[in-house]
Amino acid sequence: MLFLIMSKYIKILFLIILIFPLSSNANKPLEKFLSDDYVFSSEENIQYPYDTGLWGSLETHMRIHPNSWALRYDNDISVTNEYSLRFEKRLGDCGIDDCERQEGEFTGRSELIFFDRENNDNIKGHIGEYWYSWSFLIHPDSDGPTKNKEFLHIGQFKQWLKHEKLTRQYLTDQNIDKFNVVCPEMSLYFSWRPDGIHVGRSGVVKCDGDSKKIIDKNMAKGQWHHMLANIYWTDEDNGKIRLWLNEELVFQLNGKTISKIVEDEYGNKMGPIFRFGIYGQGKIGDQI
Repeated sequence: MLFLIMSKYIKILFLIILIFPLSSNANKPLEKFLSDDYVFSSEENIQYPYDTGLWGSLETHMRIHPNSWALRYDNDISVTNEYSLRFEKRLGDCGIDDCERQEGEFTGRSELIFFDRENNDNIKGHIGEYWYSWSFLIHPDSDGPTKNKEFLHIGQFKQWLKHEKLTRQYLTDQNIDKFNVVCPEMSLYFSWRPDGIHVGRSGVVKCDGDSKKIIDKNMAKGQWHHMLANIYWTDEDNGKIRLWLNEELVFQLNGKTISKIVEDEYGNKMGPIFRFGIYGQGKIGDQI
């Protein structure tokens, strides 16, 4: 099933992740990336062999945990492409800076980030209307959250830290720290919680987040979930989010989807960028 709207197209597969190509042209991943012993470094371009269209390049998060199992190219589980991306986080895995964070126990991640570096409209990230389509599967052997404060984010449209430093004054009088734990702007996130998979957002109109369960915990693991989203990214009241799960509308919102559109020091307007993989806090165990 293909969705091609406004020439902005994406197919993403979570946790065992697969980005569907825009065309049949694809290269084999670099030979070094196929080794089980290869360790992807911080902010490394992963040389994804399939066309990512308007999204630009895929890079590892600067705080990805430094173990060989964090991220691998894998051709055992796949839907369309020959190779998928496999993420794994084991209890205690953490990268630079995450290991010392005090707000949550066992903070760590294996995440990738889309950087839209070819946008010529002085925009970093997404502003305007987009359609997105993706599917995700959580490996049945994965451990899930069991306590109220434990979570695993498996995807999030998140604002730049530079953006947050310029806009938190509109939402809170507290000073933000190095990681902006006080009031992060996650324009839309997908999170595995003790009772299932939630969709929510925080830091757009208020610091506290709101979420809604869309997949029960008994259905979270071991099967594919197919999603379609139509989002208009704006700081005006005509913004919108529409989210379908397995062709059923499960979440909708009208109103601003960005707290306030501001420019960085280079005159670029900043919109959300997409992170996906595994990011979590808590003594949860191991996930694939």
